[in-house]
Amino acid sequence: MADLREQWLIALPYVRLFVVLLAKALTLLVPLNILTSLVQFLLRFPRDAAHVTASFVASPQGVRQALYMAHDEMLTITTDKWDDEIWGAAHATKHPHARPALRFLFAKSDHWVANETRNELIRARGRGLDGEEWKPKMEVDETGEWPHGFCIRHGVPVAERVKDYVEEIVEGDV
Repeated sequence: MADLREQWLIALPYVRLFVVLLAKALTLLVPLNILTSLVQFLLRFPRDAAHVTASFVASPQGVRQALYMAHDEMLTITTDKWDDEIWGAAHATKHPHARPALRFLFAKSDHWVANETRNELIRARGRGLDGEEWKPKMEVDETGEWPHGFCIRHGVPVAERVKDYVEEIVEGDV
């Protein structure tokens, strides 16, 4: 859940407009290759990730859309609004078709998802040790190496873990 200070700041009517105009001014004055180097230096991103980020910032609607989405997330992602049937956690199904297989992989420490929020979700909705196979499989990367933005530097190991999820789901469908 978003911090109230963040909600307040992004909800101000002219903050989003100011940020969009600032990004537009920056991208008009700074060529993409220099902007890429700036992003790479400031965020310590690999060159390819910095280029994608700089291209997004320079795109016609990217910053505006990102700010809109962030504002919307801060307003809507608050408490668990899904009912038990969506989670597949109400009871085992008698339906002839299996429920969709939900899998969640959390970082050990995540600056976007508080550990206590993650742990509460896992306790409330995750698969326990008592044969609740219909509940979502939720796990935490205990290595502590994967950040929330895993795609920047950790895409391959995360993809390898997800590959195991996909194989498990496919084997269950055969």
